[in-house]
Amino acid sequence: MMPAYEYKGPLVFFGVQSKHIGLYLKPPLVAQHRKDLAGYGTTKSAVHIPLDARVPTQLIGKLVRAAIRKNESEE
Repeated sequence: MMPAYEYKGPLVFFGVQSKHIGLYLKPPLVAQHRKDLAGYGTTKSAVHIPLDARVPTQLIGKLVRAAIRKNESEE
């Protein structure tokens, strides 16, 4: 099982891989923040933060806030 945070549904999951930290969000959040995520590997629902890079805490906060708004709008 992956660690996760929930608020009115799943917000974000995360896990450490061999070369990156995976931050997993419900679609379409990654696509909606494509500009902010330039320079990071992404998939439809994941952001790959290289292990040798600083953790982008402000960016992660922005993504989590977007996930909160999404969950609140789906109530």
